[in-house]
Amino acid sequence: MIPIIISFLVLITTSYTDIKENIIPNKHLIIALILGIVWVTLNNSFMPSLLHGFIALIIFYILYKIKVFCEGDAKLLTIICFLNPSIIFIFIIFILSGIFLGLYGFATKTKHSFYAPFVLISYTIITITTILIK
Repeated sequence: MIPIIISFLVLITTSYTDIKENIIPNKHLIIALILGIVWVTLNNSFMPSLLHGFIALIIFYILYKIKVFCEGDAKLLTIICFLNPSIIFIFIIFILSGIFLGLYGFATKTKHSFYAPFVLISYTIITITTILIK
């Protein structure tokens, strides 16, 4: 439950700054990463989290390099995947975020400039669905 709370807090704060200032501050990401490292270390799940975080880092770094989204978005998604170690989760959140981002761009007829709010929406849907299934 703690990783979910940390994820929601970082997504809410980064979504706000991403919309307001078009930036995802590193200080938000660093705080979330430190809290996440402490949590996964205390729960003996450091290696799975590290592995999934590393896989996410590679995937999102490539997507950043080919200009799918910005550097802050790649770092944010990597931290979310580190906190929620599941390969399926990585792909579902990316696909859902992309769908919402595309719908937003289509509805507003503008090119998007922020991505974090769509990750927040996707994460909320995935979390609620997972809780309801259990």
